[in-house]
Amino acid sequence: MGALVIDLGGGTTEYVVYANGAIKHTGVLAVGGDHVSNDLAYGLKVSLSRAEQLNSTMARPWSTRRSKAEPSN
Repeated sequence: MGALVIDLGGGTTEYVVYANGAIKHTGVLAVGGDHVSNDLAYGLKVSLSRAEQLNSTMARPWSTRRSKAEPSN
């Protein structure tokens, strides 16, 4: 088993692939959260500030999200 770790920054996206306890591949893509916000604004026909709000809300790490079925501590 392995893992893919993605860091979506404002201007770039960095990634690391781990397998068998070692780094197998790393890279940087010239696409980041700013691009996602612009695409959301255009596609949803909303303001850039609303798109940025949607982007930041949905971009929280998955481990910090709670489903409605999960009890809160």
